[in-house]
Amino acid sequence: QKIEYYDFEIQPEFPGGQEAFSNLLIEQLLKGRTQVKGKLVFKFRIEGSGKISKPIIITDTSPSSARELLELFKSMPDWKPASQDGIPVSVTRVVPVRFQ
Repeated sequence: QKIEYYDFEIQPEFPGGQEAFSNLLIEQLLKGRTQVKGKLVFKFRIEGSGKISKPIIITDTSPSSARELLELFKSMPDWKPASQDGIPVSVTRVVPVRFQ
């Protein structure tokens, strides 16, 4: 008897993929930052609906990041949600950004 294979866990996906997400980060977080060096680490939750929630700054070497991060999450489209065994689930992501 044949058993159909499918991925048990599927990770969330930003529309356009990882490159599109990286481009959005660069566009939003580097806007207005000239000669800023350091690191920004933030986390957020991708709900089972694909909506973004609970953005939190973990580490920030530049005090102006909160405003840019809020703008980023306001402009971010819904993600393709993660799923486990075919059921949409919420996941948390931590993203480091290094300014050079």
